[in-house]
Amino acid sequence: MVNSVRLRGAGPALGLVLACFAYCPAYAFPHSPYPADSPSLLLAAADTSAAAPTTDEQVHAPAANQGPSPGTASGLAFFPGVLAHGTGHFYAGRPVTGALLVVAEALGVYLAYTGAMDIRRGLEAFDPDDPTFEGDTGTLSQGIGLAAGGAMIFLTSWFFDLSGAPIAAGEEAAKRQAAATAGRTQVRPALTPGGVAVVLERTF
Repeated sequence: MVNSVRLRGAGPALGLVLACFAYCPAYAFPHSPYPADSPSLLLAAADTSAAAPTTDEQVHAPAANQGPSPGTASGLAFFPGVLAHGTGHFYAGRPVTGALLVVAEALGVYLAYTGAMDIRRGLEAFDPDDPTFEGDTGTLSQGIGLAAGGAMIFLTSWFFDLSGAPIAAGEEAAKRQAAATAGRTQVRPALTPGGVAVVLERTF
């Protein structure tokens, strides 16, 4: 009679101990409740190894997709941009603006050269020893106007490349970064009371 009472009292206690082992978090024990070849553990391990880069190439791989650098764009706009306007915008991913700046530079050089030639002809025609010579003021005035206009266009296109290239590079880098992170699905392991689970996260 005594033995049967002891067994009936030990039954609920044994059930409570088994329930604790069944529902206790998996990370409280040195071994996982899943078998070694469990698909959940294999997928989690594969995602963990892919998400945690271990080599220098993997660590610096995202930097290659960050887009153009504003500092580099400014440097290229200064030199060789002073000789080839639009170099900074070409680097920043704005080829149309770069081509327009090249055309503006060519136009400025042409006008400045034409004006310089007119000034030269006007000065060569000037004869201070001839009292009846009134001077070719038309050619000189035209030459000065063309030369000043050409120089203004040349400098303006260069300054536009200097000031606009870093801004364009920053905007292009932000656009590429946003496109790289939009709509990305990430698989990562997560610890749950039942063991290791695989979580799917989507970034919009």
